Amino acid sequence: MDVSQLISDNGYLAIFVTTFFEGETIQIFAGWAAHKGLLSFPLVVLAGFTGTLVGDQLYYWLGRRFGRPLMHRFPWLEQRSEPALGAGIGVLRYTVLNTVAAAIWATSFCTVGYFFGKAIGRMVEHYGMTVVLPSVVAIIALSCVAHRLRHWLAPRRQALSEAAAVTATATLPPTPATLPIKAD
Repeated sequence: MDVSQLISDNGYLAIFVTTFFEGETIQIFAGWAAHKGLLSFPLVVLAGFTGTLVGDQLYYWLGRRFGRPLMHRFPWLEQRSEPALGAGIGVLRYTVLNTVAAAIWATSFCTVGYFFGKAIGRMVEHYGMTVVLPSVVAIIALSCVAHRLRHWLAPRRQALSEAAAVTATATLPPTPATLPIKAD
């Protein structure tokens, strides 16, 4: 089967599924496919918007429903999740803000792919789809790993900086500003 035909036949479903989880790279690639005429630009934006919106709403619902019990069961989650759960954003407000954000996100990343379609097209022509498509998949996988790693490291960095600050203040000799002043 031809790769172009595969993209034309399954592209919208692939966009929906990948943007449900994480999809900047695929949305840019889909914009390129729209530039090449393999997919329709408005339908690419719609598929990316829908996948992102449905995914975010599901994650929001899961957090509201199971977030507190999970934090009590796994205390290490509490430090990472408390600000999000404690934000107190209601369902309606979150849905409205998320809808606007998903629309902006899907349109902007698809537009980038569409307008940079010529450069992406040259890359596909030069290296071939058998190199570019696995590269896109690898970039998506690496960005997901980097994202998870960054969130995993954040509380550890904060704990290290707090420990360093405590250690630094505990070992420093008093400065003239911190010495008590004797009244004569």
